[in-house]
Amino acid sequence: MAYLEAKEIRKTFGKGDGAVQALRGVSLTADKGEIVAVMGKSGSGKSTLLNILGGLMTMDGGTLSVDGRPVDFENRRALRSYRKNEIGFILQYFALIDDMNIYRNVSLPLRYQGMRSAEIGRRTRTALESLGIAEKARAYPSELSGGQQQRAAIARALVKDARIILADEPTGALDEPTGAEVMQIFLKLRQKDRVILIVTHDEKVAGCCDRTVRLKDGRNM
Repeated sequence: MAYLEAKEIRKTFGKGDGAVQALRGVSLTADKGEIVAVMGKSGSGKSTLLNILGGLMTMDGGTLSVDGRPVDFENRRALRSYRKNEIGFILQYFALIDDMNIYRNVSLPLRYQGMRSAEIGRRTRTALESLGIAEKARAYPSELSGGQQQRAAIARALVKDARIILADEPTGALDEPTGAEVMQIFLKLRQKDRVILIVTHDEKVAGCCDRTVRLKDGRNM
């Protein structure tokens, strides 16, 4: 059984004549140690699928299971716990908080978890060191290059030991050499027993992944 299993996911926005079917029964599986690319043209449903998998958006139909257990979208407390403990998000434009230094940005998920300060410090330092930006801990996002900011965003996703990493166009705002460096980081993370899903338009990025799931008009191709 795959660690993450989505079956027949459906999602419609709007009602009546203005309704848009974003997902029309999409299925996807991914196992630990696997990197799966999700590809499709704009409007194919990629980001909607990622938001549902991450518990940020409800679905109209279908099921989502993680490690053999269904994710209960009707139970707000359980869904919040799922997002907080199981999911790490990485976005195209980094989503770092400008007036916080890199240390505070990366440690933020642990503060939300209510972790003790000593453990927050240990985990944050480890995450920064693993991404090669420990010396940037006191710098602010505006003082970093795009590649360094993306490394910080990856460190923030990893610091809470999330089992599922959801990356939405993680190389889209980077030049080609820096994007290639970021993909090498993802390849190393694959050895850490995680599921990694990468939404991308870039065939080169998809070529680095183990499998590619392609969407068209809200369906699997």
